[in-house]
Amino acid sequence: MIPKKTFRHPDATDSLTKPDTPEIAHAHETLAYGELSDYLTGQGVWKVKNVKIDNLRPQEADLEILQAPENNFNLGKLVHHVIDLKFPAPEPPKAPADIPNYLPLKLLSLGYTFSGRKTLARHLRDKYNIHIIQMNELIEEAFQLSLEQGDPRKSSANLENAENETLSTRSELREVGYAMKAAMEKGQPISDELYIRAVVAKIKEFYTALSHEELLAEVSAEKAKEEQRIAEVKEKLEAEEAKRKKKKKESASQLELELMSQVQKRKYYSKGWILLGFPNNYDQLKALEKALSGFVPQDELPVSDAEQRKKRADLVVRAPPVEIVARKLISGGIDCAIILDITKEEALRRALGRRIDPETGIMYHLEDNPPPVDQSPLCERLVPINDPENSEATLIDRLTNYDKNSQEMENWLKMFGIEEIGMCTLQKFEGKGPIEQIHAVVDEHLDRLLEYKINWYERMIEEANQAQQRAIEAEEERKNQEIEDARVSPFCIK
Repeated sequence: MIPKKTFRHPDATDSLTKPDTPEIAHAHETLAYGELSDYLTGQGVWKVKNVKIDNLRPQEADLEILQAPENNFNLGKLVHHVIDLKFPAPEPPKAPADIPNYLPLKLLSLGYTFSGRKTLARHLRDKYNIHIIQMNELIEEAFQLSLEQGDPRKSSANLENAENETLSTRSELREVGYAMKAAMEKGQPISDELYIRAVVAKIKEFYTALSHEELLAEVSAEKAKEEQRIAEVKEKLEAEEAKRKKKKKESASQLELELMSQVQKRKYYSKGWILLGFPNNYDQLKALEKALSGFVPQDELPVSDAEQRKKRADLVVRAPPVEIVARKLISGGIDCAIILDITKEEALRRALGRRIDPETGIMYHLEDNPPPVDQSPLCERLVPINDPENSEATLIDRLTNYDKNSQEMENWLKMFGIEEIGMCTLQKFEGKGPIEQIHAVVDEHLDRLLEYKINWYERMIEEANQAQQRAIEAEEERKNQEIEDARVSPFCIK
């Protein structure tokens, strides 16, 4: 048997049944829960001292030193199941309804300054029909909108549902500009929330949110246009081939065959955006992901009522340990975060080697794009670019700051991706070398991503068509059955 124990604070237990206020009731509950926890786990005053049986006095020799009781895992599993039935888990966070997350290419461009991010963004804009969101330009645009006359809050309130959505998003961006301007006038830094609101407003300005049915209809229309375009190109090439045969000339040239091949490989549904200059640290990246997809890390979600009850029930009987499964890539609001990997020395070399001709405004680089050596007046005119934001001291600070934040950001991005094809959101590419070669490697990855997205759209379209066909067949079967019932039964009332 166990010697009689008392509460740690016996006087405090006298009024457990008659609390005066909710605060006192909560304190009593906490006290009782702490004592129960100590009792069930053998801690505190309930901890069994480590004594030797040989040293016990005769009257104590008959006492049994109790060990921890065996746990009934089946009972614990049943208790957890009952709690889950009684207290359903809350719905996980969802993406905002007005965010166009259906876009096939949602990209970030990260890395050192002068790693080639802007050049790559312009290339991707031209090839994949996506928009560039440059953070500095976006902030300037928000400030300019805030200088326009009129109160943005009034203009937003007066917008009706039938109004143009672009006007609404411009008004939203103007409100962000007002908030940024107010913060700067007070000498306060611009909050991350305002940066993210500006990014989201710009995305919504480019694209509107679509329902599942609207998305499938849009993709189907784009596919029909592309098929028609391919058919026209084929018809043109076949007509030219027929003319060659008439004149007994050679068959189609290699250039035309390559053109036809490129036409067939082209992805017919390509749209999206690429964000430059933001985010710059882990907190901004996490907040941006939440704004785009609604994702919140599991450990940051509020503890549900069911989990609290399970924790308390585990003091009495524990459920089996949770099986550890391999982590899967999470589908997030960013499809690919592109990092062009160069060294700090290479970034400084590219920045400090720039020169400009003051007469023509043409920029050169002493090593990568030197001026013609046979034009001595030009070489003498060249001067270093006067850019305080990209001075050597400023650049070193920015590069060091990126190094300080990059590891946390990369670890976060490694959690996301497309599990079906094993494609992680974070993608690093070698940033030193011929521009065409770097862009070709990035294109190859994005082509694979785009192909997966288009295949997914087509599967959804096929499933929707099959469901529609099944509905039509079921309706026809119902009508045929009614006709048959009317024919068989003479008493059927039409």
